[in-house]
Amino acid sequence: MVTDAALEQAYLRAGRMLSQFTDPGRIAERLDMVVALRPSPEDYAATFQPDSVEVARAGYSVLWKQPPIWPIALDQTALRLVVCASDELGPYTGRAQSFPRGYQSIAHHLLPDRIWCAWEFLRPSAQDGISFDGLVVFDDHFAWFPKPWRVLPSAPKT
Repeated sequence: MVTDAALEQAYLRAGRMLSQFTDPGRIAERLDMVVALRPSPEDYAATFQPDSVEVARAGYSVLWKQPPIWPIALDQTALRLVVCASDELGPYTGRAQSFPRGYQSIAHHLLPDRIWCAWEFLRPSAQDGISFDGLVVFDDHFAWFPKPWRVLPSAPKT
C-alpha cells in the first residue's frame, strides 16, 4: 500500500524534476530531458501487469522512435501537479479524479502500489495550461507512459 508519506515524497521529487522544464535557460535541453524519461525494459515490467507488458512496450515504441518536445510556452512557468497510487485510478476517486478519465478504463493493466503523476504547465494565475500525464515514480528515476489508454485495451463494460 502506498503511504501518504510516499505520495508526499513523490510529489516533491516530481515537482523538482518537472520544474526544470520551465527554466528558460534549459529550453534547448527539453528534448533531452524528455528522452531521459524513456522507460527501460525493467520499467515496463515494474509498472504493468505481466500480460500487459508487451502490449505497452509495443504501443509506446512508436512514441519513443520520435520523442516529442513538450510545447511549453515561455510564460507557462507555473506547475500544477497531482500524484496518485495506481490502486486509486480504477475506482476513480480522490486524487484520481484529477487524472484523465481514460485511466479508469485501463487501471486493471497497472500493477498496484505504483505512483503516477499528472501535471499541467500554466501561466501564473491562469486556470488552464498544457496538460501531461503518465509519469511513473521509481526510487531513483521517473518513466513516462503518457495516455496509457491509447496503447492498452479498455476493460470490458459490465
